[in-house]
Amino acid sequence: MIDRGCAPKTHLADAGYIAADLLVESATRRGIALVGPVRDNARWQQKVDGAYAVAQFRIDWDAKQAHCPQGHT
Repeated sequence: MIDRGCAPKTHLADAGYIAADLLVESATRRGIALVGPVRDNARWQQKVDGAYAVAQFRIDWDAKQAHCPQGHT
């Protein structure tokens, strides 16, 4: 469909297709907004004592900033 100029502006996908590289590539190379749920947090930081987990960060969506547990932006 892309070759025929019929690509969608938005593509809904399941969590298996939502990854940073796919989000960026879809938008920049194809002009398609890839939309879907994020994956569960299975990062190493979640399992190591003293490491930060994603849930500990505060996101200020209006200012487009994230703040770590120590308050750094």
